[in-house]
Amino acid sequence: MSEETVISVFVRLRNRLLQSARRILPRMEDAEDALQETFVRLWQRADSLESQKDAEALATTTIRHLGVDALRAKQKNPKVPIEESCELKELADMEDECRE
Repeated sequence: MSEETVISVFVRLRNRLLQSARRILPRMEDAEDALQETFVRLWQRADSLESQKDAEALATTTIRHLGVDALRAKQKNPKVPIEESCELKELADMEDECRE
């Protein structure tokens, strides 16, 4: 598939792909990152795509998988605000002192 065709498919699907990512990912920045990565992967596989339908299917599947993967990664490694992190450390230190 030509580069121009890949670009036109992506431009046509952009809003729909972004909406799909937003259904999975609460932050717009994360959804936009997934959208950008989807385009990169589509671009890298342009030579192996035989039709626009193949490109659409790949883009739709890729954005969904990237969204789920990003969500799982955030759940495994939740970000704790610094204040809360300090409070948790203080509690852990107090528990350690009680055990000694």
